[in-house]
Amino acid sequence: MSEEETEESTPPVEIAEAGGEAGEAGEAGEAPVSGPKGMLEGSGGLGAAQVAISAFLIAIVGFLCYFNSLGIPFHGEDHRLFLEQGALHRVVTFTDAFEALPISPGTLLGFAVNWAFFPAGPWSLHVLNLALHLANAILLYLLFRRLTRGTVPEPVAMLCGMFFAVYPPLAETVNYLVARPALQGAFFALLALNFFLRGAGAKADYRFLWAAMCCYGLAAASDFTFIFLPAWAIALDAVCHGRQGPRRNKPIHLAALGLSGMLIAAVYISHGAAPFSPLAPRTAASSMGALFGQLFQGFSIPVSGFPLKDPGPAPWVGGALLAAFPIAGVLFLAKRSVAGAALLWCAAALAAHALFSSWDGLLAHRQWYFASAGLMLLLPWAFTLLGSPALRTGAGAVSAVLVLACAYISHERTVQWQDPGALWGKMSAMAPDSHRPWHEWGRYLLSQADRPREGGAQAQAEARQAAFSEAVGPLEEAVKLAPKNPRALHDLGYALYGSGKAAEAIAPLKAALRRDPFDQLSAIALAHAIEEQARPAGGLNQ
Repeated sequence: MSEEETEESTPPVEIAEAGGEAGEAGEAGEAPVSGPKGMLEGSGGLGAAQVAISAFLIAIVGFLCYFNSLGIPFHGEDHRLFLEQGALHRVVTFTDAFEALPISPGTLLGFAVNWAFFPAGPWSLHVLNLALHLANAILLYLLFRRLTRGTVPEPVAMLCGMFFAVYPPLAETVNYLVARPALQGAFFALLALNFFLRGAGAKADYRFLWAAMCCYGLAAASDFTFIFLPAWAIALDAVCHGRQGPRRNKPIHLAALGLSGMLIAAVYISHGAAPFSPLAPRTAASSMGALFGQLFQGFSIPVSGFPLKDPGPAPWVGGALLAAFPIAGVLFLAKRSVAGAALLWCAAALAAHALFSSWDGLLAHRQWYFASAGLMLLLPWAFTLLGSPALRTGAGAVSAVLVLACAYISHERTVQWQDPGALWGKMSAMAPDSHRPWHEWGRYLLSQADRPREGGAQAQAEARQAAFSEAVGPLEEAVKLAPKNPRALHDLGYALYGSGKAAEAIAPLKAALRRDPFDQLSAIALAHAIEEQARPAGGLNQ
C-alpha cells in the first residue's frame, strides 16, 4: 500500500481522539467497519434510527424555540420589500426587486413563488424561514457525521446542529424575512457539501457530484457570498480523505472553481464594476472582531443586535483574528482535524461577506449565519478531546443546560420581534447614534395609522391622527441623525401632515424633494400640505 493510500485509509484525527471507539475506517467516503459506541456492528437499521432520532430532536428543539416567529408582522425592510412595492407579488416581475437584494436573485424568485401560493400574509414566509433554519441545523449535524465517518457518538455529533438551531445571535436571521438569502444560501451550500463528500469517495459517484454542483449554483444564486463554496469543499475533502482526496478530485475542484470565476465575471460585466467593496479588508477585520464579541454578548442581550456604525472592537483586533484563523486552520488541516475546516470555514465566510456586503449591513447578525455554522463544528470536536468519562459526563450536562438557556433566550428574542414597535424602540436605545432604528420605528408607527380599527368614523379618524402624532418623535430623531436622507425627510413630513400639522410638514417635504426631485410621494404630500395650509385663510379662492 502506497503512502497516499495509507493516509486515505487513516481516519480523521477526531476518531482517534474519541477514544478509538470506531477503529480504523474503511474506504474513503464509506461507513466505518464498526459504528460508534452504542451501535451494534452491522446493524444499519439501528444506526439509521439513531441518526433519525438525533435529527428529530434538533428539529423539535428548534421549532419550540422559534414557533412564535409565525406571528411576526411585516415591518422594517420586510414592509418595504413586500408591501410598499408589488414586484414580488408576481413571479414575472420579481426582477424589479433587484435593488433591494442585488446579490440574491434566487432568493427574490423564491419570495415571488412563496407569495404566489400564499399572498398577502407574512406567516407563510416565516414558515419557510423556520423550515430552512431547522433543515440547516440538521444538515450541519449530518456534515459533521460524514467528516468523522459516523464514528463519533450521536449525542456528541448532534451538538453542532443542536446549538446552531438555538444559538441566540441567529434569531435575527430566522425572524427577519429579508435575511432569507443567508438561510436559503446556507441550505443549498450545506446540501452541496454533503452531496460532495458522499460522491467523492475512492470510487466517485457522479450522481452526487452533479447534485453538489447544482446545489452550489443555487447557493450562489440565493446569496452571492457563497461563490467561494468550492474552497470549503477542498478543505473538507482534505479532512475526510487526506491529501489524496483533493488530488484525486482535482478535476471536480477545478470545474467548481472555474464556475466560480465565470459567475464573478458575469456579475462584473452586468454591474459594470467589480462586484465587491474596496473597503473589504477593513470590513472583514471589523466583522471578525465584532463576531467574537457577539459570541459572548449574544447570550445576554434580550433582543437581537443591530448594525451599528461603530464596529465594536478595533479593526486591527479583528484583523489579527482574521489572520490567526486561517493559520490555525491550516495547521489543524494538516492533521486532518475538523477544527481546521471549521476555522477556515469561519474566516472565509466572514471575508466573503466583507467583499460583497455594504459597510452599514455588515455587522447585522444575518451576515454571520454561515460563519456561525462553521464555528459550531468546533463544539463536538472539542468534546472528543475529553478522554475521561467523568469529564465527558460533566461536559454533557453543561451542554444540555446551555442548549436550554440558548433556546430560552432565542425564544424571548422572538417574542420581541412580535412587537415591532417595542423592538425598534429598544434598538434605538441600543444604537442611539444610528438613524436607522429611529427611522424604522417611525415607519412602523406610520403603517399602524392605516390599520383597520373598530368604532365609528370619528373614533377611527382620531386613532389615525394619534398614530401619526406618535410617529413624529422617532422620525424627528432620524432626521437629526440623517438630515440628508430623503426618505426620512418624506416620512417626517407625512407624519406631521397626518397629525394635523400641515404648516410644519412643508419644510421637510421640500427638503426631501431637493434631495430627490423625482420623489412622487413627497411631491403629492407637499401639494396636500400646501392645500391644507391655505384652506383656513381662504388662500384657495384668491
